[in-house]
Amino acid sequence: MKPYFKFKLPLLDLCAEEEDAWRRASKTTATCMTKMYRHQSSPDAVECLVVGTEDTALYIIDPIKFSVLTKYTLPAVPVHLCANGSFDVDYRIVVSCRNGVIYQIKRETLTISDGINPGSQIVGLVRLEKSIIVGCMDQTIKGFSLQGHPIWSVCVPSPILTVVPINLSTHSFHGYIVSLKNGDVRVYQEQHICDTVFHWTEVKPNHETPSTHGIADTGDAGDQHTNTNDVANEGIGPQEKLNQNEPSSSFGTSRLNRIPKCDPVIAAQFGPFDREAGSLALITHSGALCLLLVKRSAQFRPLDVISRHPNAQMARLELPKKTKLFLDLADREKEHAHEIYGRYNHDLVLLRCTVAKAFLELLQTRSGPLAVHGAKRHLKLSARVYGLGPNYTLVYELIETQANENWCSTNMGIFLDFDDTVYQVTAPYIPVSHPKSSKLVRF
Repeated sequence: MKPYFKFKLPLLDLCAEEEDAWRRASKTTATCMTKMYRHQSSPDAVECLVVGTEDTALYIIDPIKFSVLTKYTLPAVPVHLCANGSFDVDYRIVVSCRNGVIYQIKRETLTISDGINPGSQIVGLVRLEKSIIVGCMDQTIKGFSLQGHPIWSVCVPSPILTVVPINLSTHSFHGYIVSLKNGDVRVYQEQHICDTVFHWTEVKPNHETPSTHGIADTGDAGDQHTNTNDVANEGIGPQEKLNQNEPSSSFGTSRLNRIPKCDPVIAAQFGPFDREAGSLALITHSGALCLLLVKRSAQFRPLDVISRHPNAQMARLELPKKTKLFLDLADREKEHAHEIYGRYNHDLVLLRCTVAKAFLELLQTRSGPLAVHGAKRHLKLSARVYGLGPNYTLVYELIETQANENWCSTNMGIFLDFDDTVYQVTAPYIPVSHPKSSKLVRF
C-alpha cells in the first residue's frame, strides 16, 4: 500500500537555556600550548602548562594535581603563546589570536581588552627580553616593545612559514629562526640577520650530469647527499654553484643536498639534543627530518651591521712614536713636580676667591634674580629670549618667594634698560600687579 499524502509536523522552538547548556557541554579543542615555571625560574624547577582552546579560553594547569590554577577568557581564539616568569611570583603571557591581534596577560590582569595590531595576520610569535617579534603574512617581521609600541620592521623576499626562538646560553645569543617559502632558513637577532642555515639555488643540468633542478645547502648526511668537490667534478660550472659570497653557516652544513624541487621547512624546534647544548630540528614539506648541530666555534654576529663598518675602523689605532720633545717634557715634569703642584693649587685658590667676591657683590647690590634676606620684598626675577632676529620676544617671570607677605599694589613695575641706538622696545616699563605668585610679561 502507498500513502496518499505525506505531512511533517513543524519543529519545536529551541529553548535558549537548553541551547546554551548544550553548547557549554560540547567538547573543545586545544589550539596552542606552552610551559611556564610554577614556583621559581630555575632550570630544574617545576613547570606548569599553559593551554589555549577553541572556545577562546586560556588555562594554566598544575602539573602535579592536574587542576586548573587560573582561567582567562580571550576576545578571540588563541593561536600562538609565549610565557615568561613564574606563576607564584610574576609572569607575562603573550597571546596572538585569529583576529590578528596580540594580547598580553599579567598576574594582576582581570579583563583583556586592548591589544597590539600588527596590521596583518600573524604567522609566528617570539618573545625576547625586551621586545615582541611577530612574523606576518605580508612578508614582514615586526618588532614591538612590551608596551605595544612598534620599534622596527624588516621585509623578507618570500612568505614566512614559521618563526622559532633560539636561546643559546653557551654563546650568549638570544634570537629567532625564520623559515621562508622559497626554502631559506635564516637566523635573526632583533632586526639583523646573523646566518643563513638553508639556501636554495637553481642548477642548470649538464649533458654529463643527471637532471637536477636545485641544490640546497644542508647539514644532513644521507644517500642523496654529494660532497661539494664531487659536485664540482661532475660538471657544475661556477655560476651554477652556491653563491660563494653567502656567509658560512654556524650550523653543520658541509654538504650539498640535490633535490628535484624546493622543499621548504614548515616546522622547527631549537634546544638541547644528547650531549649538544644547541641543536636545530627541521621538518620539511615532504616530511623529511633534518637535525643540525651548532658548531662549537660559531659566532652569531649581525651581518648587516658588521658589513657597514670598514676593516680600517675595526683595527686598532697605532700609537704615535715617542719624540725627543715628549721625553724632554716628561723629564722636566718629573724634576719640577713639586713646583707644578704648588702653582696649580695657587691658581685654584685664586679662582675660588674670585667667584666668592663676585657672588658677594651680587648679594650686596641685589642685582641678581635671587631673593635676598633683608630685602623689602622677596622676589625672584628671570628672563627668557625667544626668536633669532631681527624681532625678539622677552618673557619675564616674577615669582614671590614668600606668599604670606603683604604686597603694595602701587609703584610696582618692570623697567628695561637698553641701548636705544641699537634696540627698539615697544614698552620699556610695564606695571605689575599681584594677581598670583608668578607673572609672565611679553613685550
